Amino acid sequence: MEKIEIINAKIEDGKTISKIIRESFKRQSEILNISESEYPHYVAFETEDRAKLRIINTEVKILIVDSVPIGTIGSSEKVKLVILKDWPSYQTTEVMNTGNYY
Repeated sequence: MEKIEIINAKIEDGKTISKIIRESFKRQSEILNISESEYPHYVAFETEDRAKLRIINTEVKILIVDSVPIGTIGSSEKVKLVILKDWPSYQTTEVMNTGNYY
């Protein structure tokens, strides 16, 4: 069974967050045929330093599945995040409840 956690990002998570963001947008930058030298602030070229600034200035969470960080979300306001337990099967209406609002 998968262990799913959503944790508050700490400043030392900057490298992990930048890696997740870069990987998530890598294909998009290839399709758009853009490079880091041309567009250094494009999301596909996220840096650890920029990720750390985001952690300091906004609400940043990390999604961890079986001890592997696989996602991140950031917001300038408190937000609620609800995930269907068996996404994308749509075969359940049971919602994962961790007892915490994120």
